[in-house]
Amino acid sequence: MPFAFVAVSPAWPASTATWALQDVVQEARRASPAAREARARWEAAAAAARGSGALPDPMAELGSKREPGDERMVSLGVSQDFPFPGKRGLERRSAEAAAAQLGELARAAEAEAAASARVLYHRLNLLDETAGILERTSELLRGVVKSAEARLASAKGELGDAFIAQTELEEVRNRLFEARRQRLLEEAAFNALLGRPVQGPVGPTRPPELEELTLPLEKVQDMARAASPELGASRWELALSTLERSRGRYAWAPDFRAGYERMRMAGGGEGGWSWKAGVSLPLWTARQRAEAAAAPPRAEERSAAAERMRLEVEREVAREYVEVRTHLQLARNGRDVIIPLAQGAVDVLRRGYEAGKTDILKVLESARTLLRTELEYQEQVYHYGEHWALLERWAGRSLPAGGRP
Repeated sequence: MPFAFVAVSPAWPASTATWALQDVVQEARRASPAAREARARWEAAAAAARGSGALPDPMAELGSKREPGDERMVSLGVSQDFPFPGKRGLERRSAEAAAAQLGELARAAEAEAAASARVLYHRLNLLDETAGILERTSELLRGVVKSAEARLASAKGELGDAFIAQTELEEVRNRLFEARRQRLLEEAAFNALLGRPVQGPVGPTRPPELEELTLPLEKVQDMARAASPELGASRWELALSTLERSRGRYAWAPDFRAGYERMRMAGGGEGGWSWKAGVSLPLWTARQRAEAAAAPPRAEERSAAAERMRLEVEREVAREYVEVRTHLQLARNGRDVIIPLAQGAVDVLRRGYEAGKTDILKVLESARTLLRTELEYQEQVYHYGEHWALLERWAGRSLPAGGRP
C-alpha cells in the first residue's frame, strides 16, 4: 500500500517576519523528531519486508570418512531446505502487512506533530494578541492618569484618583510582562516540536479566520472512518490476525530438504556421488496445539482493540466538531456584540469623567471590563483554532471551509 509523506524544507523567517501556518505544518510533518522516528521505523520495515519469504540459505557440507581397512574418503555436498508450498508467500504477506501498519502509525505521528504545531502556533498568536491588548489598555490607562492629574491641577479632581489610575496601570504592565515571558516558554516548546534549537527566534503569527464548518458531523465521521491513520493501523492489525491464523494452520505442514554429495578417495582413487531428500514431520505437536489454542483469544483481543479505536475516533471527532462550532459562535458574539458595547462604555464614561459627571472608579471598571472581554474573545479564537486542528487530526485529513485556520 503506498504512503505519501511530506518532504518540504521551507526557509524559516527571521524573528520579525510573520510565519505562515501552512509552512509550520509542513515543517512539523517533515522535521518533528517523533514523526522522523516513526517514518524511519516504517521505511526499515518496508525494506526488510522485500526479503521476507525468500528461500533459506543452502548448506554446504565438507566431510571425511575412514573405516577400518579402507582408504580415507573425502566428501563435499550441498543441501537446500524448501518450506511447504505457501509458507513463504504467507511470511512475505505478513511482513508486508506489518510494514503497512507501521506506515499508518507513521502517518499518525505526522498528523500528531502537525496538530501539535498548529495548537502551539495558535497559542503563540494568543500571546501576541494578548500583549497587543495589554499595550492598548496601558495606553488607555495612561490617558486616564493624565486626565486625573489635569483635573487635580485644576482643583476639580481628588488626589486619590491619580494614584488609583496609576495602580491600575502598573497592574496591567505586570500582566504584559508575564505574557511576554510566557511567549518565551511557548517558543521553546514550539521549537522543540519542530526539531529546532529551543532558543531560536519565533516570528509573529496570524490569527485564524473565523469560518464555518461546511460539512455535517455525519460526513466528517465518514471521512474519519476512511482516512484516520489510527483506524488504518487497526485494519492492518486485523489483517495480521488473519495471517497469523493461517500461519498456525501451516505449522502442521511438513518442510522438505534436498541434497547432493560428491565423494572421492583421499589418495585419488575412484569416487562417487549421492543425493538425498528429507522431510520434517510435526511429530511433537505441543507447540502447534498451544498456538491453535491461543489463536481465538488473540483474534478477539485484536477485534476488541479495533472496535475500541473506532469508538475513540468517532467520540473525538464528535467532541471536536462541537467544540469548533461552540467557540466559533462565542468568538463571533465577542467580536460583534460584547467588545463594541464594552468599548462604548469606556468612551462614554471617560468623557463623563473628564467633564466631571462621573467618578474614576466607573472609568476604571469599564476599562477592566473592556480588557476582560477582549482577552476572552482572543481565548475563544485560540480555542477555535485549537479544536479545528484537533478535529482534522482525528478526521485524518483537511476539512473544507470558507477559510481554514
